[in-house]
Amino acid sequence: MTQNTNLILDIGCGINKIPDAVGMDIDPDSKADIIHDLNVFPYPINDNAFDRIYAKHIIEHLDDPQAKSMASLNSLLAQKRFLF
Repeated sequence: MTQNTNLILDIGCGINKIPDAVGMDIDPDSKADIIHDLNVFPYPINDNAFDRIYAKHIIEHLDDPQAKSMASLNSLLAQKRFLF
């Protein structure tokens, strides 16, 4: 039987990370597993690593949200799944 892992990346998780997700946030006091500034490329994550990406309240913090940032987030999705 194949197990569906549904790996989730929760970007900007702060202290309210989605249960069982990998959290990424710039704040070292957050509950994030990965501390990283989204304006610094490349991101410290392998391409195609996640099935879903939740990005809460991050657009206003990105220097260039429509170009490089969104392209970088899309590259992290396995088979171009879901970016919320």
